[in-house]
Amino acid sequence: MSCVIIAYACVGLLAGLIGLVVVLVKGGSLWWGLLAYSLIGSLALLATVVVAALRPERQEPARRGTTDDAPGQDGMRILAVDDDPFILELLPRIAATAGFPEVTTAASGSAALALIEAARRPFDCLLLDIRMPEIDGIDLCARIRRLPAYADVPIIMLTGMTEIEYLNAAFRAGASDYTTKPFDVIDFATRLQTARARLVSRTFDGLPDLDLNVPPAPLGEVPSLIAPAALSSYVARLSRADLAGAYVLAVTVTPATVERADPATFLPTLSRVAAAIDRVFAKSHHLMAYAGEGRFLVVTSAVVMPDSEAIRADLASDLRDNSPVPGAALLEIAVGQAVGLQASRSDRARIAFASALALADRRVSFDAERRRIGRRPGSDRTTRYS
Repeated sequence: MSCVIIAYACVGLLAGLIGLVVVLVKGGSLWWGLLAYSLIGSLALLATVVVAALRPERQEPARRGTTDDAPGQDGMRILAVDDDPFILELLPRIAATAGFPEVTTAASGSAALALIEAARRPFDCLLLDIRMPEIDGIDLCARIRRLPAYADVPIIMLTGMTEIEYLNAAFRAGASDYTTKPFDVIDFATRLQTARARLVSRTFDGLPDLDLNVPPAPLGEVPSLIAPAALSSYVARLSRADLAGAYVLAVTVTPATVERADPATFLPTLSRVAAAIDRVFAKSHHLMAYAGEGRFLVVTSAVVMPDSEAIRADLASDLRDNSPVPGAALLEIAVGQAVGLQASRSDRARIAFASALALADRRVSFDAERRRIGRRPGSDRTTRYS
């Protein structure tokens, strides 16, 4: 910020000096020159600030996540739907000013549904205009709410001051909040901050307590597999420097696999998954623990945030390349988004582990919905292996 202020000051100073020189060259007095210096410099400085303020702030790619933005580790991913081109151009700018640069836009309800269907992971928040042709915002809200992956995602309705009477129907359809047009920038930012707070709260609420005092699962000789309590202690002891590049993510053997698994083959199946995780993360410092119910917690370090889809593809490839356990059940896995490590030492592991598990559960729900409508989850590569 200080560099920006210095740059603005330099622009004003340079413009003022040019004005002073021009006046003196034209034969004007020194007093007229100083007046020109003051006026031209001030106007140039003001114009520079205004132009910079109108330009959307350039956002650097997120290098790491925090528990504050756990629902969307590279920032809360927003889908904005409005049939007004001016509003669609304005919304990303206002959102970026409020600290939410990841906005995808759609000009109609049908276009929004297509984006939702094609998304590799669910959007974290939706902005829906109430009055739109064909599929209006209320109908669109109801349709989105019927999708399991969007059952409790924040939906903010965009309404004109004269459309308040529609809000009752919008909230009945599943809306979480609303903001009015023309936009009050402060109120709009508050609505988005509230949505993110709701996502973070939802991430931790309603989760079963994770028992960290259980011994390591008997999953064979996997070098990086330790007890959950040991993994928690490791996370709590990380130094501030180590935290800068540390992440937690969860790898889940889906509930459907757990329910239909033969107990005689389930532990060998989990052993395969543990060994595959160890091999996939072999090039980075990593430790993991088995959290029960087919769930693994992985603590790893990386310069940039791990890509959950790439990890799942690598696990799929590794599991295909290794001999299957005889009689093993059909295996389905999900990989949640990575979570950065923050908070105090005492809460760090609890918050990060809960967040990672919640994000993996959300990935499972999203993949189940895609299978239900006949689309293969994740990338083009399959995530089912025998």
